[in-house]
Parts: sequence; structure tokens; C-alpha cells
Amino acid sequence: MSTEQLRVSQSILLMMNAQGQMTAIGSMSQPPLTLTPAQWWLVGSLQAALPKEALLSRPSTFSREQLTEALDTLVEHSLVVPVEGAAVDSSRYLMGPGGFADITEHHRMLYDTVRVHAYRSALFRHAKDQVVLDIGTGTGLLAILAAKAGARHVYAIDESAIAEVALEMFAENGVADRITLFHGNSRDVELPERANVIVHELLNVDPFGENLLPAMQDATRRFLAPGGRLIPHRIEVMCVGVQMTEPVSSGQRMLREAENLDDFYGLSFRPVLQRLREAYDVAGPNFDLGGMNVPPGPPQTLLTKPCVLRDVRLDQDLTEAMDEAPVESVLEANGPGTLGGVALYFRAHMDEHTVLSTSPTAPATCWGFLVKEFRERVQVKAGDKVRIRSSLQRSHGHRFKVELA
Repeated sequence: MSTEQLRVSQSILLMMNAQGQMTAIGSMSQPPLTLTPAQWWLVGSLQAALPKEALLSRPSTFSREQLTEALDTLVEHSLVVPVEGAAVDSSRYLMGPGGFADITEHHRMLYDTVRVHAYRSALFRHAKDQVVLDIGTGTGLLAILAAKAGARHVYAIDESAIAEVALEMFAENGVADRITLFHGNSRDVELPERANVIVHELLNVDPFGENLLPAMQDATRRFLAPGGRLIPHRIEVMCVGVQMTEPVSSGQRMLREAENLDDFYGLSFRPVLQRLREAYDVAGPNFDLGGMNVPPGPPQTLLTKPCVLRDVRLDQDLTEAMDEAPVESVLEANGPGTLGGVALYFRAHMDEHTVLSTSPTAPATCWGFLVKEFRERVQVKAGDKVRIRSSLQRSHGHRFKVELA
């Protein structure tokens, strides 16, 4: 009998779609899967690890062929993962081919010097002689910076195929002997020791859209050493009332930009540049950035003062922060105009010295900001106060809904 062990991923999210069908997602780099009856039966049977052969031999109303096909699909979507003991088996984990496996997504992040230098400054203050964990390592940049900052050892986790580039980057920059890479979602991984510093960049233009809150809830409980530090440790979700412009994005400058990355950070980005050239060869000179629309600058008019929607300490219990109940806030107009929505952004507190902001009035970042349009327009003048309501909604991650109260 096969000893291969399988288990439902700890990151699985089950939701009912508009057609009343059960859907599941387990990775940001995989599309949602509408579950067949056989897949639903398997999900219910694999809450604890089982040998593959034992699972397929269980009595059910499905044939072995149906179960085998259904199981293969669940594994391909990272909904069922291979395990060894209590942890995902990195050597057999199928890394997601989509989403953040796209090298062009990572180019935008690498070329964002505001983002990178905010993380770099915090790591060089706190990583020396520490065990560091990088959750969602991507191309491995933050793990490399932690090693360059003098970390005793760095553990890096990623669930997408971009992890192959990270391994090349570790070797390219001479730190492979001090970084251990795990394939899989962080909620399925077990570390050999706790980390003194956890660095993460699971931030989205919709701030909690990459499942930041459940990932940090789990990481703080299982991975963080007593007295340890998260980078960033606090997220303020903000908004400001706006009159809007259309967002624009282009990938045309990407190759030219990538050739400058070495000079930005004093590291070698040859594996990244190679992947971008391959994408250029396949898709031509106008290959798209993909992903999120990023406005090139602020809207025509910011009509209100900034407003705090949530202020979350990631190193504390996040149960309340994940509550989907609506929260009321107030926008105060600073001039006349037609209020049509809000620009949603975040302030990520890297430590006591550095805050990374995606505000429309801050230096531009790869995230930009997200415009949430109201159904109705409100005429305002200076000093007017407009009540709004914000709530977290479950989709592939936590998405903010902002509306007039």
C-alpha cells in the first residue's frame, strides 16, 4: 500500500457561488474550483492526513476512477496537499502556475524603490543575528536582504512557481547556504525553529485581499518566538473622498526598467531579467503588466480629509479584525465638489521608524490605490461630514466594501 499521505490544505476557503454551487480556493496562485460531488466527498474525508491508497479504497458511491480524477484535480488546485508528518511535503507540492507566478507581477514590485527601501531599512535594523521568516518570498528579495543584513538563518515560504526564481536568486547573490525555502502555503508549513523576525508582503491594493489576516493569525501563533517582531506589524486602512479619473497601466517600459534593478539594490537580478525577456519573446513588445490597475497619480480632486477605516496590530489576536460586521466612519469635506467615492489605501508600519504608505498624496508605489465608487453622488462643501460604512467581504481574500451610510 502506498505511503503517500494527503490532507486538505489548512488555507482552503469554501464558498457558495451565485449559482448555489460550492467553490473552493486554497492558493492565491490558483483559480477557484467548483467542487463536484466526488471532490466534496474527498474534502470531507481528508480533514486528517490519510495514505492515498487508503483514501481511494474507502467505501463510497463513487468509482475508483472518479475519485482518482477528482483527487488529482484537488491536488492541482492546491486544495489537497501532500504531507509528511504534520507539514506539507515541499518536494511533492504542486506550485501554482498563475497569479503571483507571473514574473511581470514581480517586476512591478522589484522596480518599486519606495516599497523595497522601506522593507530594506527595517530588515537592516532588526534582522542581524536573528532567525528570519519571509512569508510569500516571491523572487526572494526580502529573504536575500535579511541574509545580507546578517540574519543567522532565513526561512522562506512561497506557494507559486515563482519560487524557482527565488532559488536561482539565492545562489546568484551568494546567500543560498543561509536560506531554506519551503514550497506551500504558510498555513501548511512547519518550521524547525521559531523566528525572531517575520517579514511579509501579503499586502494588496485592496489591503487585506491576499488573506493577510488569517495568514498572520496563524504565523504569529505557530512561528513567532516570544518577544519576536513582525515587519510590518501594524496596518492602517485609510480612505479619502475623491472625484475620480480612469486608471492606466502599461508594460512597455518593463525590460528597460529591469536592466536598472542591479544598480538600485546592489544585487544581481539576472534570473528576473531572463524571465522578462522570455515573456517579451512570447508576447511581443507590448506585453501587459497583468494584475491590478495602478493609477499613475492622484485623482483630479481629493475632497475630504483622510479617514481611518481600520487600525490593526498584526501581532495581536485578529479575530475581531476579521469580523465582517460593518463599521461606520465619517468623511469631512475640505472643499466644495461632488463626492463620488473614496480612494482606499494603507499605511504599513514597518517598525517605529518607517511607514510605507500608498496614499494618493504619497510617493507612487506598485500598488497605487483603489477607488471604491458610491452608487450615489453627494454635493459637499468645506466642513460637511458624510457618514460612510465599510465592511470586509469574503471572496478570494478579504475585500473592503465602502458605501454611503
